[in-house]
Amino acid sequence: MRPVQTPRPAPHPRGPILPPRLLIRRLLAFAIDHTLAVIVVALATLPFTDLGLRLPQPLLHVRTVACTDLETPPDWLLATPGRAQFTTLRVCESRLYGLPNGRELVAVYSQSDPDTGLRLTRMVRVPVDRTMQPHRVPDLSAALVFLVMGAASALMTARGRRSTGKAVMRLRLTGGTHPLRREALRLGPLLALALAPALNPVPVLLWPFAAVVGTVATALALLLWYYVWPLWRWQGQTRWDRWSGYTLTAS
Repeated sequence: MRPVQTPRPAPHPRGPILPPRLLIRRLLAFAIDHTLAVIVVALATLPFTDLGLRLPQPLLHVRTVACTDLETPPDWLLATPGRAQFTTLRVCESRLYGLPNGRELVAVYSQSDPDTGLRLTRMVRVPVDRTMQPHRVPDLSAALVFLVMGAASALMTARGRRSTGKAVMRLRLTGGTHPLRREALRLGPLLALALAPALNPVPVLLWPFAAVVGTVATALALLLWYYVWPLWRWQGQTRWDRWSGYTLTAS
């Protein structure tokens, strides 16, 4: 008499099946959309580089700088130029992919502090025009790129279409009804990082060393937590997709 074999119970699923990360496709789609936004902003700002605007830099770029030494500093550079000793004084003209990208005065000098008597060495970089007059226009080119990139992506998503990068990489957003919120969450930290130098009243070169290290470490930790950690400990969505109700899928 044969023993009766009872069927084994089916294994219980460990959890819901998560959508794939699509990491390479995400990065390439971002690079394509970023490059197109760089081209748009560059074409818009190219006629105004002599007025202080700067061309945005793509992720991969070729930048050349040609410098000419100066014998005397401009009158506006220092209140008492006679007391300063310059080790570097030159005007440098920058080009991005051969296109003119403005010029700046670069000076390294030492000067005695009238209150303490200590001799301080400083470095300054000041955007100037062809007549060596300073520009007061902050460099907002990187911020403009993220604004154009986010606005274009939000507009296409609202119309049920895909950005160029997503279309090329065959990605599609599903669910969600707030495309502008998604783009603000996705690019907001990068936009704030791009605006930080323009909004900072004190140049970073004049910060104490501990303040520079602490600020860089804090910013890097926050960016890793916001962008990298969700992809490392994957739960099906990035932070901006979860908070706006979207899911990125392959199509």
